[in-house]
Amino acid sequence: MRPACAATVPAEGAIPGGALYQLKLDGFRALTFSLPDGPRLQSRSGGDLTPRFPELHDALGKLPVGTVLDGEVTAWHQGKFAFEQLLRTHTARQHAGVAVSYVAFDILATSGGHGGALDLRRRTLAERWGILTALLGGIAPPVEVVMATRDRAEAMAWFDGLRDRGVEGLVVKPLSGTYGGHGWVKIRHSDSIDAEAVALFGTPARPTALLVRLLDGHTVATTPRLDVVRAGMVADAAADLVGDPAPDREHGHLWPLTGPLPVEVRVGGGRHATVRFVRVRGE
Repeated sequence: MRPACAATVPAEGAIPGGALYQLKLDGFRALTFSLPDGPRLQSRSGGDLTPRFPELHDALGKLPVGTVLDGEVTAWHQGKFAFEQLLRTHTARQHAGVAVSYVAFDILATSGGHGGALDLRRRTLAERWGILTALLGGIAPPVEVVMATRDRAEAMAWFDGLRDRGVEGLVVKPLSGTYGGHGWVKIRHSDSIDAEAVALFGTPARPTALLVRLLDGHTVATTPRLDVVRAGMVADAAADLVGDPAPDREHGHLWPLTGPLPVEVRVGGGRHATVRFVRVRGE
């Protein structure tokens, strides 16, 4: 379930049945499956994130078998949410004092007894939210429920007041909606846009720029040259995606990626618009 982009925060009366305003956090989007042999974190693309975040294993293991949650793996460092810390190793995060949490914002299934699961996706969000908050009320951090309210004024206070803490914006959802239906919207502070990196320039260990596919389908090389920090971030995130080097008629020598890498870019104005890499985005 993915929210559509919106420019403004919808009014309470604009959504039939009422709205739930949730904080939009910047992390790795992941489903949590509580299985008989232990918990599993699954990325939006279907990858297994469990080995990357061993600090969540014990807390997620306390969920009743059959539970399926939708949420975000987040990192808290030096008083704010810090997405880039999720790209580091577990050991590096420990040394830096990074706190990793799984922040749940929806529940897709709950324990049905005898190791089975009860599918909740056709229930309304109002019902699912009640089940989620009751379930996680007995689970200690680092597993927690996202901050949410039905009061737009309170949500706007969060939107304006928590930006410096790394909160990305808001997600607004209809309380009468089912999971998999329509109606989720996101409102972000950033003037940047989402894109997909499809190739690297330079070398896989020290990329100098990215070839990105924009939302309109066009591909363009980023500029200026990546600095050392951003180059390292891209190299780590793309390590398992780099294919064989290949010449490109338009862009010259590059390293194609075997799958798209979600990134955030800023598009400049003017006659010759430039695309500047901001960061790798979470799944």
